Amino acid sequence: MNFFILYLILLTVSFYILNEILKKKKVLIDNINFSEHKKFTGEKGIPYSGGIFFLFIIFYLSESSSIYNLIIFVLIFLIGLLSDLNKITSASKRIIFQSVIIISYILINDLIIMDTRLIFLDSLLNDFETVAIFFTFFCIIVLINGTNFIDGLNNLASGYYSVLFIILIFLNLNNPALIIDENFLYKIFLSILVFMLFNFFSLTFLGDGGAYLLAFFSGFYLIELYNNQINLSPYFIVLIFWYPAYENLFSIMRRIFFEKEKIKSADNYHLHHLLFKFLSKKFKGIKFLNSLSGLIINFFNFILFLPAIFYSSKTNVLTLLLFIGLFCYNFAYLLLRLKIKH
Repeated sequence: MNFFILYLILLTVSFYILNEILKKKKVLIDNINFSEHKKFTGEKGIPYSGGIFFLFIIFYLSESSSIYNLIIFVLIFLIGLLSDLNKITSASKRIIFQSVIIISYILINDLIIMDTRLIFLDSLLNDFETVAIFFTFFCIIVLINGTNFIDGLNNLASGYYSVLFIILIFLNLNNPALIIDENFLYKIFLSILVFMLFNFFSLTFLGDGGAYLLAFFSGFYLIELYNNQINLSPYFIVLIFWYPAYENLFSIMRRIFFEKEKIKSADNYHLHHLLFKFLSKKFKGIKFLNSLSGLIINFFNFILFLPAIFYSSKTNVLTLLLFIGLFCYNFAYLLLRLKIKH
């Protein structure tokens, strides 16, 4: 316990120094005009230090990883960073670069999804390696871009992943039969908490680089974790990634079929934007409402995930929880959209 307290203090001091250096050198500074969907932060001149911070953390936690994996982590971060700096403005180009990196990681590590508990799909995944590679690729690319979608409020994307890892910590405590490195879980969780503290007060941003990296690393970590377990349903993994994945798919379908807008252009009609707009009108003058809006969504997900700790092998229960999450999202979205419209 003393080690983790010291670890937390060192992380906080290190992140503060990193953030101040970037601010003083005016390196990786946010310009709100770069990205319309980030205007809800309400701040200018804030460094994108979150991505660099998590890159260092992942390097530290992946000391046994191959040099190829470390290079891939850097590359996925750089794609997001160049997007933050308005150097890669084309969504199509970002998708192409992401695709090459994701498939490279899958092939290098031979890390694919083989079990979905759907007989027809599992037959395809086991009989045709190309199908398994594509399916794994699809899941990761949806997760990466969905995480970037939800990074429109402080503490939302980072907070979501803090919830994910605290759930894994509880799962490990509740099920000793699972093969999980608990030191890793505590370290990554504390690292995210440090970032959230600074992000809550709009002192730093995660940025596209941080969002891509955090989702990429976590997604493949959970796939590998599941592949090494016996008594764990794949729908536990589906459940704890449902929100960013559904945000991505829902937003694409919404804009294709209802709003007729270009998918590649940013918009401010995601669920978290609507919640922030609604709360801003209802509770005018409340400080840090941006960050609080993100925490509200993450609190809902934390409550949704709690039963999964005790039913991590029960596909029927996990599926029910997933449908509850989907129903609540759709209901809240329609309700907020109507309230803001009127």
